[in-house]
Amino acid sequence: MLSIIKIIIILIALYIFIISFLSRIFIPNLHFWRSPIPDRIPMSMQEEINRIKKKSKTKHDFLKNTFAFLTSKYKGEKVKTYSKLYLLWKPLDYIWRKKGFLHCCRQNHLMRIFLIKSGMFTEEDIRLKHITLCINIHQYIEVRTEKGWIPVDTWTHAFGTKFGEKPPLWI
Repeated sequence: MLSIIKIIIILIALYIFIISFLSRIFIPNLHFWRSPIPDRIPMSMQEEINRIKKKSKTKHDFLKNTFAFLTSKYKGEKVKTYSKLYLLWKPLDYIWRKKGFLHCCRQNHLMRIFLIKSGMFTEEDIRLKHITLCINIHQYIEVRTEKGWIPVDTWTHAFGTKFGEKPPLWI
């Protein structure tokens, strides 16, 4: 019969496997690969991108202004990460119309859309990053501007992470 310690070790290993591997296969925009940027986006989204671009003098300004816009519209919440799983599979039009909670990977996909559709950034300017040593797997991005690689985490902004800061290890 397995000892309690062996059972606990097996459960921990299983949990790490599910969080670090399986979730990245089945959850949209959290994959080991990049989710594509759509060819067509809602007109009001492109208008917002154009508005932000017009008031931004540099790539860094555009990134900071987009961060401010997205964090004013969306936020991260720990409990809703589980209670609103259905949002992971909703279409872009639905996500764009809503406000409030949105998963980290969906917020990062929106950030990537804004950056790429602005014409100021390419996919090579964006790195997807993951923290797997927390209760959930968490995604944030790093973006290359004229000031170097800038960590960007709109989801943890609700918990105090500011523009240009990496997220805490335990969210």
